[in-house]
Amino acid sequence: MKHPHRGAAGEARPETPAKSSPAPVLSAGPDDELEVRIREAAYFRYLTRGAEVGHEMEDWLQAEAELLESGEAPGTSH
Repeated sequence: MKHPHRGAAGEARPETPAKSSPAPVLSAGPDDELEVRIREAAYFRYLTRGAEVGHEMEDWLQAEAELLESGEAPGTSH
């Protein structure tokens, strides 16, 4: 009869750690929403350019500036 914590050759196997409960889901605040909007706008710029890499920072900064200037960013009003 095999021991539940022994391998085929009788060597000890580590026990599987107990699974912990999932982390609580936190609601997104205005800063999180802004980051998502910037990320989406920067990605759109990347796709519009033909998915050319090497302009990530430029895309991010321009998307951020456009959202903040337009008042479309969460927590801003113009």
